[in-house]
Amino acid sequence: MNRFTKLIFVMAAAALLTAATVSAQDDAPTPGTWVPVGGGYTTLHGFVEAALPYWETLDTDRFYALMLPMSFTYDPATLTTTDLLDNSWFIDRRRWQLEEACRDVMEENSLDADCRVVAPPIYTREAAEDELALDFFADDLAAVYFPGGDQVFAMQITAGTPLETTLAEAFERGVVMGGNSAGLAMQAVNMIAGYGEEYDENTALQEGAVVLWNNADGDERGLSFGVENVLLEQHLWEFVRTPRLLNYLALADSPDVAIGVDGYTAGILRDETTFGEIFGDYSAAVFDAATLGAADNANFDYVNFDGNAILSMHNVLVHVLPPGDFSYDIPSRAPSQADLLTEVDRSFDLSLPDSAGMLLLGGADARSLHENLADASIAIVVTGYPEDELQAVAESFEGYYVIPLGEGDSLDGQLDNIQFISVYAGDQTLLNPEQLAPVRDAWLNGANVSLMGAAAALAGPEFAANPPVDYDNDESDVLEAHDQGSFILGNTNIQPGLGLIKANVEPSLIDNNRFGRLFALAYNNPAVLAVGIPSDASVQFNSDGVFVPVHSGNGVFVLDLSQAALDLGENDAFAFANGLLDVFAPGETLEAVNP
Repeated sequence: MNRFTKLIFVMAAAALLTAATVSAQDDAPTPGTWVPVGGGYTTLHGFVEAALPYWETLDTDRFYALMLPMSFTYDPATLTTTDLLDNSWFIDRRRWQLEEACRDVMEENSLDADCRVVAPPIYTREAAEDELALDFFADDLAAVYFPGGDQVFAMQITAGTPLETTLAEAFERGVVMGGNSAGLAMQAVNMIAGYGEEYDENTALQEGAVVLWNNADGDERGLSFGVENVLLEQHLWEFVRTPRLLNYLALADSPDVAIGVDGYTAGILRDETTFGEIFGDYSAAVFDAATLGAADNANFDYVNFDGNAILSMHNVLVHVLPPGDFSYDIPSRAPSQADLLTEVDRSFDLSLPDSAGMLLLGGADARSLHENLADASIAIVVTGYPEDELQAVAESFEGYYVIPLGEGDSLDGQLDNIQFISVYAGDQTLLNPEQLAPVRDAWLNGANVSLMGAAAALAGPEFAANPPVDYDNDESDVLEAHDQGSFILGNTNIQPGLGLIKANVEPSLIDNNRFGRLFALAYNNPAVLAVGIPSDASVQFNSDGVFVPVHSGNGVFVLDLSQAALDLGENDAFAFANGLLDVFAPGETLEAVNP
């Protein structure tokens, strides 16, 4: 430790030693309270509220908390003066926010206490191994908060050090601990360490895409005293984490139950037994891959056209918990909203009318599908684009019979004797199903049809008439309304579709983060399956059945709420118990898989 860092430690420790410190009373509540926060710092008031019951057992006139910044480090082994100053500036902003939240909570509860939050400069493993770090743990410590950043760096600093031992002792006596994002991940012994090299959300279903730190006898793990029986995932809806969370559940050495918490949202996990008391803007969810055998039967036996093994997983139970009277009992795996669904006898009714042609639904613009159709009579309908873009898109299909379909245009008489009709669209808000009724009629009379991109959304009885979102912009409020706001009732504009199949469809599922729309479609009409198709995947319907073609690059999701108990949270977010989630890999038949 350099002299500059040690001086800061000594000064901070001396200040703490002059403060009044006391021991917890015998009537302290049962220890073991975690506060996992999905992301962001808007839930700090709720974190303080969660710590009040323990604090009130302490004979002290101050609320003393630590904000431990190991996840903020740039290098777990080395600390430069510049890094120290930079990190100290950032952590002090967060420390101040927690202290201000504490003052607000004390005032709201008519409590007379001095709020004191300290952020010790523990940015390297050397600092975590220094005995001076332990001087920050006063006897009247009420809470510890782990901020966001990098959970791998944080545990490279903390694991196996006196700091971790002291944290464990504090937790055992009742000190409430929580944190957001990386600070959430650390709270589980089996720690989600992120994607493997060169993987991201779009490839999250591939074998080897995720990294789990769960070496209980070594240093590659979460906190030694952390939650053992579940996985904890952060930024759940915000950063489209469902695909990677399912991949984690499929790992042989992983827990079979996962709790995901969305950004700007938190919950309380007590004694590794009960998770609930959700607070914040959105919701949390439990993914149970144990009860119906989803984890045991998960496999990577199917490969896409690039030879990448893609996850096949079926009958994952999903319980969504927004703010309100919703909770989950971990040992029994029981949601509070309904009895746990322990047996299922599922069937998918995805059959086509006898006279209908083949139907192909593509998650995005997949023009390569036409390469082997040169001898067929093909019409390409381009619609769902602004008028100033429509013609340019139509002209890009050089060599084909192309029909630009703008507002007020008609297809009447233009599809006669066409053997294959391919509809391309870019914006679901610009789609008019009535204009495309001739496509449906031609299909019912035997023409083969592909609906690509936004057009795929029209295949079902209903569709989400919401626009795509440009992730290259910096309009955070627009992105939040799209990603997370879609889980709030009324934020997805659901309109009648073409009704070609008995399932509702959401394209561009992963790359445009449309899980909220998928959930909205299922919640709005739970009797109908909701099918989510990533941009690099497709689903083919024909007389032989329904399947994910081998030319798909990704898996296809099916959300089934036909046996779920539906409710609404205090924030009007979807709430349900016993939803069923499936992932079908390329080459797999899209049919119900019963345990």
